[in-house]
Amino acid sequence: MPKPNGSSNLSYDKFLTSLMMGFRNEDASYGHLSVPSILHDDESGLYPVLKNSDLLRIAAGERPRGTQAPMSGFGVEQGSFACVPYGYKQPIDKDDAHKAKDPLDLDMAALQHVSDQLQMLNESKFATAAFTTSTWGTTDQTGVASGATANQFNRWNTSGATPKKDVRARASEILRLTGKKPNVLFVPDDVDAALVVCPDVVDQIKYTNPNAIDMGRVTDPVEMAKYFGVKQYVVCGATRNTALENAAAVYAFFASNKALLCYLDMPGEAQPALSLANARFRPTALAAIRYDLPDGEEGKRVTRYYDHPIKSNVVEGDESFVYHRPTIEGAGANPLGQLFTAVLS
Repeated sequence: MPKPNGSSNLSYDKFLTSLMMGFRNEDASYGHLSVPSILHDDESGLYPVLKNSDLLRIAAGERPRGTQAPMSGFGVEQGSFACVPYGYKQPIDKDDAHKAKDPLDLDMAALQHVSDQLQMLNESKFATAAFTTSTWGTTDQTGVASGATANQFNRWNTSGATPKKDVRARASEILRLTGKKPNVLFVPDDVDAALVVCPDVVDQIKYTNPNAIDMGRVTDPVEMAKYFGVKQYVVCGATRNTALENAAAVYAFFASNKALLCYLDMPGEAQPALSLANARFRPTALAAIRYDLPDGEEGKRVTRYYDHPIKSNVVEGDESFVYHRPTIEGAGANPLGQLFTAVLS
């Protein structure tokens, strides 16, 4: 049963300091928080998909006097989604809660722990949806040591690397296929660490904003976004322990050695007329679809209750969601994203 381990350490004596040690991910380290979230009344469902090939074809033409205008139309397909229910609970033994002294508030610690568990679960599902190979509508771009050919690039921590050129070339391809210019670049922490000291990056930014350079390293993510020609440069730096409970800890980032360039539907951005303001789905590479749970808030629900059989207060959190790559046209492929793999040597 999960509970605060080592209850013998919950001394009857008051702690001698106001310091409490414990590690957790900062919100800024979570990549999934940059993904647009859609709150839905149903846990699963369908949505219309207007055929992009029809929408971007010029069917309009000359109309001689006394004749009918050229006529065509657009096909409508359908996409589907299905949220998955998840949950986690933390019991607090009644005797342990009684023995705990300031600054250890077991109720608040349990509430934070449950929230963190759901956050890490979200990050795990986001990382799978975003960084899995061969899942985007365009061919994955693979890093090589040198001599890059079609669908390859020179790795970004090697001599002569040109990350800006590589990313902007693929951004142009996404724009050509969809009419959408990619606006977000997701990078894991190891890729960010290499990019901020990459000579091509530093040499360009030091002239536009020398204050963003410290000891040969770019310190401003806004400048990184400008360098790549996107609106957001998102570093996915959250970590987790992959080992089982009571086993030796093995810490790892949720993603590594990859990067995702994509177009996300951001609040406040203008949309074409066909993307109505109240539409559930607007063009986006990825969306977090959340079931609007009864008594929940933004798709999440946290409850606290007393469990008599185990004589414990329980803090329980649950939510139902899916990180979904909306169908654009055809068999589920979404050309609004471009994955870069083997980014580092």
